[in-house]
Amino acid sequence: MTVGTKLEVYRGHADKTPGGLEKKDIAYHNGRYKSKKKMAQGKKAIKTLRKLGFKAKKGTMKLFSKEDIKKSSKSKKSKTLSKKKK
Repeated sequence: MTVGTKLEVYRGHADKTPGGLEKKDIAYHNGRYKSKKKMAQGKKAIKTLRKLGFKAKKGTMKLFSKEDIKKSSKSKKSKTLSKKKK
């Protein structure tokens, strides 16, 4: 049995990775070879965060709650109004 990288296992040049992953356990997604199990865990985590009211904001890697986004937009409006009054 040969041991190799995820790419080698996926292409059939090796039987498994040092961690024990076989071809059936590896998937190609977004230009990378990943574990199907870890991909499923990530999808489940994002799904639970969305249920709790968190949403990814464009251009950032953080997750913001819907309430925080509403508060920040209100504060921007009040700042612009106060500048116009002066």
